[in-house]
Amino acid sequence: SDHFDHIRAVIGCKFIGVGRDYDGAGQFPQGLEDVSIYPVLIEELLGHGWSEEELWGVLRGNVRRVFRQVEQVQEENEGQSPLEDEFPDEQLGSSCRSVLPRLHQREDLAPDQKLTRAAVHGNPILSPKWSFSKSCPHMGPGPTVIAAFPVLIIWL
Repeated sequence: SDHFDHIRAVIGCKFIGVGRDYDGAGQFPQGLEDVSIYPVLIEELLGHGWSEEELWGVLRGNVRRVFRQVEQVQEENEGQSPLEDEFPDEQLGSSCRSVLPRLHQREDLAPDQKLTRAAVHGNPILSPKWSFSKSCPHMGPGPTVIAAFPVLIIWL
């Protein structure tokens, strides 16, 4: 509950959501191994001064609000096709999936050049400030995916 309290203090409880889908995850904090423990967590948060309205948001309301907003954006952009870049066959066997065909490959860069961000149409802008990912043999900026949802989902 300390994590919840901290996030509420920093950005607000409207940015917290808990999931009930434990499939695919390997480890969970002691005491929160499955959803049957949620009542204990809720009691703990109530003891820390959380209101029932705040808890309703954490348990359902915040996620519902975000999905309504996502659906609204979808409806507003109904005629627009999604971008569907394809991975080259040689990348499909790799655990690194951050390089799209439209980006330059690492071998195209001088040793002192590093990728900072992608400009319009995926042309990288080079700078010595940033470095390549050491886990992948291909070029790729640090965080390559940015979540577009204004919600923080906490996996405890």
